[in-house]
Amino acid sequence: MLKLPANESNDAACKVEHIIGEKVMSRIVLLSEAIAVREDCAELRAYLNQT
Repeated sequence: MLKLPANESNDAACKVEHIIGEKVMSRIVLLSEAIAVREDCAELRAYLNQT
């Protein structure tokens, strides 16, 4: 979804996990999963794929 190289994504994820709390992280994961599968997010997915 972020369209970043794997090593950059992994480095960022590790840093984020140490800064934000577990509750915030779980909400971000839920949001990401919803964007990936919900039909009403199709336009958002298309936009993210273009940028």
